[in-house]
Amino acid sequence: MTTPSTPPASPSSSNSSASSPLAESPQSTGGWFGALGLTLLAVVLAVVIVIGVRATLLYEGRRAVLDHAREANHRAALLTAHVVERDIAACMRAPDGVGKADAMSRCLAQFEQRPDGKGERSDIDAGYFPRLFAGVVAGSHDTVSLLGPDGSVLASTDLQQRGTHPARSAAAAGATSADDVDGDFLYVWQPLTDLPLHIEIRSAKREIFADWRDRAFWVAGLTAALGAGCAVLATLLGRQRRRRKLAEAALQRMASTDPLTGLANRRTLDEAYDREWRRAQREHAPLSLLFIDVDHFKTFNDRYGHPAGDEALVAVSHAISRSIRRPGDVAGRYGGEEFMVILPRTDPCGARDVAERVRVAVRAAAIEHDGSQHGHVTVSIGVAGTGPIPSGTPDLLLQAADEALYSAKSGGRDRVTIHPTYGGVPCPAI
Repeated sequence: MTTPSTPPASPSSSNSSASSPLAESPQSTGGWFGALGLTLLAVVLAVVIVIGVRATLLYEGRRAVLDHAREANHRAALLTAHVVERDIAACMRAPDGVGKADAMSRCLAQFEQRPDGKGERSDIDAGYFPRLFAGVVAGSHDTVSLLGPDGSVLASTDLQQRGTHPARSAAAAGATSADDVDGDFLYVWQPLTDLPLHIEIRSAKREIFADWRDRAFWVAGLTAALGAGCAVLATLLGRQRRRRKLAEAALQRMASTDPLTGLANRRTLDEAYDREWRRAQREHAPLSLLFIDVDHFKTFNDRYGHPAGDEALVAVSHAISRSIRRPGDVAGRYGGEEFMVILPRTDPCGARDVAERVRVAVRAAAIEHDGSQHGHVTVSIGVAGTGPIPSGTPDLLLQAADEALYSAKSGGRDRVTIHPTYGGVPCPAI
């Protein structure tokens, strides 16, 4: 005997699987992950932007502090140079009858002398430069120096530099007003207008940036706290999203499945049937239904009890699930001991083969039933299907499958019957 095979699933049947009611949810998993991913991306971008803005502001603030210190030192150097040049010029105007260079040397030499009351005294004495320079420096590590024509340190608030020839100072000795920054210090040079001398102010960067470092520390700490808070919030949001997704998936399963058998419930079957009917009409594809009823189930319940009846229904549902091979097919509990299977893109002959697999699988379960003439639990199945172009209405096809089921039960049960109008064309024998 030849065995016709169920028509193979086409690409449209793959689409049917995607539309299976048990696989649907109000929001797909991809949608959830998309929303979560966008949220996390927004949080990360916000944190990166805030950190970038803060870093930029700190960098610009550091430059502003350095520029401010440079301008302040330039003003101080300019003022000091003006005062020193004025006082040295006044000393050099003494009527000694000597040249300009000798007069300047004589005036500067007075810095080294200790006035003892003998000879002439001018405004430039041993305490002149320390008094003048002490009012110029702002930081405890700042240094003000007077540089000679050769770059030697003639006077300085740092006594260790007197008489030395710093390379940096010597390089600037012949230059106009200038500044420079090395690893630890900010240097500013200001030449005297009419004398070959320079004023050098050296400021320690650790003092220049002291206040800025304190502010930067707090800003960096607050920014790090903000980033950590955003990360914690993003983590909590992700957890809440996952909990909500799991909860909605559980609610969707509860709303769409039968709690006892795990198959689709009546509401889900009605929705799936309506959807597949419209699809069959749109795609001009056949559609078949199976109505399955457990034989003598009331007698089984009366003899073995309702708990055993529930176990029998679960076993039958497992047999139905194992017999449906395509993911686009939908099986569900229609009510009581009745089940329904929707077979998209399947003609009545292919549906008959599926029904026969279900019937054989239930018999193979060998569930004892002394109230049946077969000695075990069996099922009767009614089959109804449409042609390539469905005609009539969905209700007529349902009624045809129900009538075919009634014929199977009245014909002796434990059998498959195809409705004579909806699928009654001769099928190859099994």
